[in-house]
Amino acid sequence: MLSAFKLLAAWLDAHAVTSSGAATLDSILANSVRGNPDVDAMATLNGQSVQVLVWNYHDDLVTSPHRRCNSQSRFRPRSVQP
Repeated sequence: MLSAFKLLAAWLDAHAVTSSGAATLDSILANSVRGNPDVDAMATLNGQSVQVLVWNYHDDLVTSPHRRCNSQSRFRPRSVQP
């Protein structure tokens, strides 16, 4: 699954998103996603349009309680980006 998101990011004008529910890469590689789910997102900018993909991932097909998390992404106009 992680490879699919990396591939999407390579194809698109991806921008960083921070999420309070995201699992770290080190944690995923060491433990998979068996405890708390990985609730994260990625965002892309296409002209004046922003698209956000949000996921709530767990390795097992289990029903988990709703989980509140905060995500944030910031976009700057292209004219001021380095």
